[in-house]
Formats: sequence, structure tokens, C-alpha cells
Amino acid sequence: MKVLSANQVILDAIQFLRNHETKIAVIDLDSTLYNVSGRQIKIFKEFANDKKFQTLFPNETAALKSISGDNMAYYPVDCLKQIGLTEIHKDFSSVYHEFWSPKFFSNEYLIYDQIETGALAFMEKLESHGCKIVYLTGRDVGRMGPGTKEQLLRDMALTAGRDLILKPHLSEDDHSFKLRIVHDLCKDQAGLVFIDNEANNLNHIYLEGLPVWCVFFDTVHSGKAEPLEALDVMRSFVL
Repeated sequence: MKVLSANQVILDAIQFLRNHETKIAVIDLDSTLYNVSGRQIKIFKEFANDKKFQTLFPNETAALKSISGDNMAYYPVDCLKQIGLTEIHKDFSSVYHEFWSPKFFSNEYLIYDQIETGALAFMEKLESHGCKIVYLTGRDVGRMGPGTKEQLLRDMALTAGRDLILKPHLSEDDHSFKLRIVHDLCKDQAGLVFIDNEANNLNHIYLEGLPVWCVFFDTVHSGKAEPLEALDVMRSFVL
């Protein structure tokens, strides 16, 4: 895997797409375009300040009160370990997930996300070279549709000519949904640059042999798969 600067990604994207009639940059949202640490921290602290959970999980809630963006990992147990808590109650993960899920996957908590530094300028540079920007996200329409559109508009990221594609229903797994959409986008001589933090999504798309350059945005991910060695890596949108 090669680690590329944002400027190098722009240059390589131009080169990759040069012979394609339609040029598309497909960009994921959670933990790619958006840093979701603020959303996670807000939910962690609500949990930590709930007296019911303080009784059930005194050590975990005490630790979570001091959590910051520096302690972020994909799974809550790993966040606690980063803080220094080594012995974690066996029921913590399941109870926390039940509390967390309806909040994280909602419109209301999206206000705590922060767009990645440099992302707007990065996308504008791609557009200046003829790329269309498409946001492709595993967020589903029912739970997060209005909030996602509002969020992108708030951050001046959903400008004229850009498209947003959300998952129609939460029941479809992310990699199947994204693969289906990528196949559709590749029609009519289109070439794609696909930027995502989830190796599982990227690996499936890469192995299809489509005219898609897959770039792994190295933040946090589920660990369902590690990125293939053939994938290129970026860690920032800052030009």
C-alpha cells in the first residue's frame, strides 16, 4: 500500500480518469468526509451521566466522562482500553450498543460531526478537473435522510452538481449497497475514484475489476476486513 498526500491523490485521479468520458469522485461520509468523534463523545457522555448506567457500570461510566477525540476507536470497548480501563464488565458492550444505536443512527446527533479539514478545497480541486462529486453513504434514508442533507448544506458541501446517495433501507448491508451503486455509476464510459474508510467496501469493489480507483481513507473502521495491499491510502484531505 502506498500512502498518498491529498495533492498526489488529485494528480493520480486526473491520470486515472483521463480517458473516461464521465469522471466521478465517490466519497463516503462517516469517518471519511466527516469526523464523527463529536457524535460519539456526545453519546458516550450521555451514557456516562445516566444514573442507571452509573449503577450498572461504575468503572466504565467514570472512565467515559473523561473521553476525548484522542481516545476514539471504532468499538466502545477499545475506546475504554485507550483510556486505560483494562477490566470491562461483560454486559457493557450489549447494553451500550442498545443505548447508542438509535442515537448514532439518527438525524439529531449529526450536528456534532465535523467536516474533515481540507475536504471542501479537495473536492473543488477535483471538480476543476471535470470530476463530478457523489456522496455515497451507508446511512439509510429512514433514519438519517433529512439530517444528512441538512448537514451537507450547513457545511457548504452539497453544492450544485453534487449528488447524495443514501441506502434505501437499513436492512441492506453496506458493501452490497455500495457495490450495486458503483456498478450503476460505471455505466456509459464512466470512471470512478472511490474514497472510503471501510476496507470491506473497498475490497469488494476492487475485486470486481471495474474502472474504479479505490482509495482507503485511513481513520477508524470496523475491522471486518483489512485493506488489500493493492489499495492506495490517504490520511487527510489537506492539499
